Amino acid sequence: MKTPKDFDFLSEQIFERQHETVSASTLKRIWGYLPGRTPRQSSLDILSRFAGHTNWEAFLGQTEAQPKEVEVKSPLPQPQARTKKALPKWLWPLSALLILVVGWFVLRSLSPASERRSGEAYTLKKGQTFATMDDYLKLFGVSAADTLWYQTVPHHPSLHLWGPQYHHPRWHNEGDAEKLLPTITEWWEPEYAAGDPKQQRLLSEMNRQGYYMSRRLNDLRITFMRGLTSDSAYTFLGAYRMSLAESDTAHIVWERVADEVDLEHLDYLEQLRN
Repeated sequence: MKTPKDFDFLSEQIFERQHETVSASTLKRIWGYLPGRTPRQSSLDILSRFAGHTNWEAFLGQTEAQPKEVEVKSPLPQPQARTKKALPKWLWPLSALLILVVGWFVLRSLSPASERRSGEAYTLKKGQTFATMDDYLKLFGVSAADTLWYQTVPHHPSLHLWGPQYHHPRWHNEGDAEKLLPTITEWWEPEYAAGDPKQQRLLSEMNRQGYYMSRRLNDLRITFMRGLTSDSAYTFLGAYRMSLAESDTAHIVWERVADEVDLEHLDYLEQLRN
């Protein structure tokens, strides 16, 4: 985490993976790249979830206690020196958490090569179904343990594997199921926010941020929809990009731009981005 782009990228990855927002400026303060105050509990909770824990308290429970400093008194008079301020108690576990987050980036860059059928090209075709997320992730050399529902394709930073749920109760992934969703409309609106003006304002801001972040990422999503043909199976729908004409700050519309994906030649998908 050495340049402003590193913090922008991490902020985007947190949002895409968890649908939670930590601004790049907040991350810079946490890492010490910019001066700042003690991190907020909410920011620490989000980073802890990104590192695989339920929240900050759960992460602290997994962190070994740091040894206390022992003061050794000398019998001889010593020259007075500046008194060093003790490090805040939260700094030790926060350092461990930041190491885990950076480690996630390193491990992702070392992902194994895609598992493919020996001696032949393998092409994903629209309508193909997979029993589990792991069944399609392994084709790209990604482990199901590495992701919730969204993951970068190794060595292709602008291509992402997307496993949304059809009719999601909070993200509302909607479309024409009979045509295998030529477009997917997505917006964030959980049930608990219904009728609450304050929550509605927060949702409006989250959807707005999601819209601008998606425009900035300009990624292509290789999409496997869960619950389209059965409650648990994943249906391959094709490759999607954000529709600039139909999307707005309240709803993002993803449009299918490829019915098939050749796993042996993923570079051509770059040409289909906006």
